[in-house]
Amino acid sequence: MRSIAGSDAHYFYEERPELRPQTLKLLLLDTSSLDAELEVGALRDWLAPRVAPLAALRQRAVPRPRGLGHGVWIEGGMPNLEHHVRSVRVQPPGDQLALCRLVAELAGIALDRAPPLWEMWGVDGLS
Repeated sequence: MRSIAGSDAHYFYEERPELRPQTLKLLLLDTSSLDAELEVGALRDWLAPRVAPLAALRQRAVPRPRGLGHGVWIEGGMPNLEHHVRSVRVQPPGDQLALCRLVAELAGIALDRAPPLWEMWGVDGLS
């Protein structure tokens, strides 16, 4: 267990329904050389042994009683990859604008505070 740093805590304090102060990273993978589509189950299987040793991907944010000070990070065990790693299909025509709309939609969804605070989305249907 360790205290949540002020630089991290501000994300919690600033969050409102109209503002989700979270970070996003976008990685585009060219899967054209694969024999089949990259499936979310295969991605989960590949990630499982890599997530286990990374404490930051296992820790949950827990508020302090009565809001006294910043919360704490506690060990959450192995994350449920069914929850954290998901897939979605971008709307046709699958162009950059469609991808931007999807990213904006995903960025507007509040992360569930109970499990560790991260998600990974595999996006299908890109042109």
